[in-house]
Amino acid sequence: MGDGCLSGGLTVVDFDGTYIAGNSLHIYLRMAFMYHLRGLRLKRAFRIAMALAMRKAGMLSHVAMKRKALDAAGTPESLLSGFSKKIKHMVRPDVADFISFRKSCGDVILLATAAPGFYVRRVWPGEYFVATEYSDATMGEECRGEAKLQAVRRFIEEHGLRIGYMLTDHLDDAPLMRFNAAAGGTNVLVAPDERTLRFFRQLEPTEFLFIEQIADSTVTL
Repeated sequence: MGDGCLSGGLTVVDFDGTYIAGNSLHIYLRMAFMYHLRGLRLKRAFRIAMALAMRKAGMLSHVAMKRKALDAAGTPESLLSGFSKKIKHMVRPDVADFISFRKSCGDVILLATAAPGFYVRRVWPGEYFVATEYSDATMGEECRGEAKLQAVRRFIEEHGLRIGYMLTDHLDDAPLMRFNAAAGGTNVLVAPDERTLRFFRQLEPTEFLFIEQIADSTVTL
């Protein structure tokens, strides 16, 4: 990590595939399926399995699958506790190190994710996050794409900040990365797949770094 430390800004971090090496929703639903199966709550287990199967078959949108599967899964404390323990072992060390460095520089760290807020607050150690709200079987607008950008912009306005860094693994965050680049911030890609990498190389503006470059001491931040 470089010695330079421009402070006073906002670092935005995506959750799935970026802060953690995996998809938290898939993990939660798999764990919920087994939790209900072992407890002989077969109707709930069946409803989770059906929602996932219908999504795979193209019979449900991602949002509809998410709503139906989460409704069946519920939020029992023992499930949330086991899930939290698993997720905490999936945090990417290089991203965690970068977050710690930016905090030491005085940045506010904001997790911005489409994942459900009810479990994000259990696994995110930071103070601030924006997520998809879900409670009592009711899901709000998914915090993805343009909706995530608007949530981050509201946070910036409410706290009087300027965005400095955006960390993501996925092209769903293109609107937020465009906004960050236009504001003079730095976009950082974390383990992107080939499709995502091709997309961001064609994006205007195209400037971005890889998390591996930031970990290199030759890069000054």
